[in-house]
Amino acid sequence: MRHLIKLTAVCLTAATLLAGTASAASREGLISEGEQALLDGNAIVAERAFIVGMDQFPGDQRFPYYAGVAAYILHRHGDASRRLVQATDDFPRAHFYLAMIALEDGRPEEALQQIDAYLERVPRDPEGELLKGLAKLKLADPDAVNHFNLAAQLDKKYLSVALFYRGLSQFEHNEQAGADKALRAVMRLGDQPALLKLAEQTLDVMKNRGDIARTWWGEAYIDTIYDDNLNREVAANRRGEGIRMLTRGRFWGTVMDEDPTITVGGWFAHDQPIAEIEEPITGRVSGRTGIGLFGDVGFYKPLEKLSLDPGIETELDLSMADVSGGYGLSRVDVVFRPRLYLFADHERSTKIFYELGVIADPATGFNSGIRNKFGVRPSWTGSNRRTYVSGLIAFENVSADADAFSYFGPVMVLDAQGDLGKGWILETTASYKKKFFRDVNPERDEDALLAHVGVGYWSRKKKVVTLVGTDQEVHLNTDDTRSWKARSYWLRLGAYL
Repeated sequence: MRHLIKLTAVCLTAATLLAGTASAASREGLISEGEQALLDGNAIVAERAFIVGMDQFPGDQRFPYYAGVAAYILHRHGDASRRLVQATDDFPRAHFYLAMIALEDGRPEEALQQIDAYLERVPRDPEGELLKGLAKLKLADPDAVNHFNLAAQLDKKYLSVALFYRGLSQFEHNEQAGADKALRAVMRLGDQPALLKLAEQTLDVMKNRGDIARTWWGEAYIDTIYDDNLNREVAANRRGEGIRMLTRGRFWGTVMDEDPTITVGGWFAHDQPIAEIEEPITGRVSGRTGIGLFGDVGFYKPLEKLSLDPGIETELDLSMADVSGGYGLSRVDVVFRPRLYLFADHERSTKIFYELGVIADPATGFNSGIRNKFGVRPSWTGSNRRTYVSGLIAFENVSADADAFSYFGPVMVLDAQGDLGKGWILETTASYKKKFFRDVNPERDEDALLAHVGVGYWSRKKKVVTLVGTDQEVHLNTDDTRSWKARSYWLRLGAYL
């Protein structure tokens, strides 16, 4: 019975096609008839005209191409693929449709091959880049975000779609901050209601609203450093050189991912000189151990053109070192920092902050008094989160018990990290601080400059990093006896948890 129905359908189709030839017997007539039917949304009529053209003009690739497109619209992927393959020589776009078919049929590797063939002939096509991102998203490749971003840059009409799929890719790779920004940007744009709803639903899933989101990040490093000013925080003016080991670990995480957002973190570091030198007070150079805690409460508010995130950060930093011959608590640093983030989009943000802090030395009784600092930090973060540029312009005022440590002045910092491709990264920092000392005789000021450069390799799969670099530090004082320099060269081995 099924064979009879199929034979009947074939006969009816043949009769219809013959009828079509009477009204559109010419080559261009068939093309015109089929194209108009496609524009009218009638893929069935369009396919009939193009099939007639395939029979009458077998050398014209327009007919198998458009017949393949019509079959694709009618969800007959087998017919569409066979026809489109015949038209790839004259129609690069055939590769695009073949990629879509492979992707819809669950063959992302084949889809990636087809879209690469398309982009080789039509480079920087926004739809091609978007489709390549979708194929890589299916393959769980974090590089998908780069193609979504490029599609949006090439044609702004794909911005919402690209941001949405970028958010999904980053969510899959546990890049919560980037995913959150991308999806909220889709909500701010609001130009596609379907995507707006999907973005809201994805955020609900990602945030685990109403529950505790167990999302944590961590990293650990071991730095081997050759330094000509060992453990400079113990005695900045001391001269010496040798090798030291710095072990450092940091962790942070979001413990409640609904408004308000609460983030906690902490760090541990131990800086141990290996080569001993004489030191006037203790007789030797000792290590320094630091332990810190961090907390941040924020209230994210997405607005139409600019999203706001006001909040409060707090820090407690405890440092232990050799003090008067005994290893004990040498410094307590407490910071209270109201801040406001302004998000222009998923890449650009600006942090405005005021910092109130106190540094005290319990062992010696020294107290820095109140430290006031306010400033602005604009940032740009790339799609892979390992490429960024950030700057800081701030003003600092320190009122210490000792006049020699009481100063005020501006602070400027520029730091950046670049993904050089294939796992290679470059990081650099340049900072300048001007210190105007008050109540000292004779009056003096100081210029402090720091340059940091590192280059290395980061493995995405193993989540390990190897870096080599140098730090160059210069302090220029109007009192020449207080001017000093420090240089260090380091090798870093680390891992992301």
